[in-house]
Amino acid sequence: MVPNGKPFPHRKLSFSLSVRVSGLLVLAAIIPLLVTVVIVELIARPTLITQASQEMQTDAVTHTQLIDSYFAERVLETEGLARLSSIQNFLISKTPDDITRANALAGLATGHGRGSFYEDWSVFDLKGNLRLSYPTLPRAHGQDAQKHPIYVLPSTLERIDQLSQLVVQKQGQSLISDVFYDSVTNEASIDIYSPIHDPLNYAPIGILRSTFDMRYIWDIVNKEAGVNGQGSYAMILDQHGVCIAYTNANPDPFNYSNSAQLFRSLNPPQQDFQQHAQQVGLYGLQSGATLNTLDRGPELAQALQNNATAFQVTPPGQQTEFQVVKSTTFTVPWTYLVLSPLNDTTRAADDQLRLTAIITLGILVLAAIIGLGIGRRITSPILRSVDHLRSSSLALKTLAAKEQNAATQQTWVVDSSQVGLRSVQYYTNAANQAIQRINNVGNTLINHWHEVDSQSAKTVLQQFMADTHYLERAIHYQGTSNQKLESAINVTVQVADQLAAGASSASEAATQLERVVDDLRQVVGK
Repeated sequence: MVPNGKPFPHRKLSFSLSVRVSGLLVLAAIIPLLVTVVIVELIARPTLITQASQEMQTDAVTHTQLIDSYFAERVLETEGLARLSSIQNFLISKTPDDITRANALAGLATGHGRGSFYEDWSVFDLKGNLRLSYPTLPRAHGQDAQKHPIYVLPSTLERIDQLSQLVVQKQGQSLISDVFYDSVTNEASIDIYSPIHDPLNYAPIGILRSTFDMRYIWDIVNKEAGVNGQGSYAMILDQHGVCIAYTNANPDPFNYSNSAQLFRSLNPPQQDFQQHAQQVGLYGLQSGATLNTLDRGPELAQALQNNATAFQVTPPGQQTEFQVVKSTTFTVPWTYLVLSPLNDTTRAADDQLRLTAIITLGILVLAAIIGLGIGRRITSPILRSVDHLRSSSLALKTLAAKEQNAATQQTWVVDSSQVGLRSVQYYTNAANQAIQRINNVGNTLINHWHEVDSQSAKTVLQQFMADTHYLERAIHYQGTSNQKLESAINVTVQVADQLAAGASSASEAATQLERVVDDLRQVVGK
């Protein structure tokens, strides 16, 4: 605020011409890079994400095909063994002899020798009673498996009975169980049940069960660690939404004793399924144990319901968003998931964007330095021209003030000269008239001297004295007028000096304007 209470005038923030020219040069250099960044962000980044998703999808499909092939082989081997005549004859004979029993055991041994993943092969009658097993007793299921072992669940017997009623062409159909887990041996296993038929009338006579562990499947999942980027992994969900396999980063990949993900459900299980899992011991559940829910499991379950093969979600046990692709097996109702951190999926796009940003920053600094130098070089003549114009403007303002003062003084000189001249003319005429009267009176006195008496002479002398006083006053006034004229002449001289100075200032301003023109011609190149 100024002392009188009025605010200072507002001044807009402005930048120097060199800075503005430098900014324009920087802008011209940076716009193509900004366009590149936009292209990377809007086009390249989604393309890279899609490409990464396609690679993950290919990986998921490949592994589901391996799982399907693995199960198809196990089913074919089980169904093939169920058609062995030695096993069929063993079941047909109500009291088989040692040879028949030995032949049946040899047949089971043939199946067991097909791979180390087979735990045991067992033969049951249609009521689920154990008739024969190799190499050991089959693993029993149920809460009281030690006292009252259950080898074939009642629900499985019902389904096998339904399969047995099918036409002959489909008599080879088999059943694949859910996953069982032994927390002591850290092994998960699956049972395949295939009906055994009488070769003569195709009537069902028994059930063949093969039990094999999931090490091959777990090995497939464990090998997914880091395949699709740092931090990527895989997991398998069964038809109940329970995680039955996931990539284990422990030194022992098959040690899931402290698992935080395995055999946990995406959503809280329904009461009837919870009871069923407890009764038959699915997923290693003990009596009274509850099937736990995965952290963030409902979010993943919701994403899976959208039927999209690729989506983004924060999976269980993670704190960041992941790119997830899924593939479904056809031999078993499982869902194979491949998960990779989203920031790793977009790493290539991020690296490209980061490199572009670094290049952009480098070019920005370089363009700023070069632009500032070029801007100063370009704008220095203009700035000099501005200084010259400012000086010329100041000189012209000074000249205008002097001219105005000179004009005022010139008017006063003219008025004073006119007044003085009229005064001189007036008193000159008055003096001439007084002298003429004195001459006339003197001539009259000389010519009529002898006629003049003393009184007349006195009157004439008084007239002489009056005219003399009048002449003195006229001469005095004329001297005053002369002084005024002298002052006017002095002022005229001063005005002439001011006019000369103004002419010099005008000449200097013209010279400066010529310099401005030369500088501007350097800028425009003409």
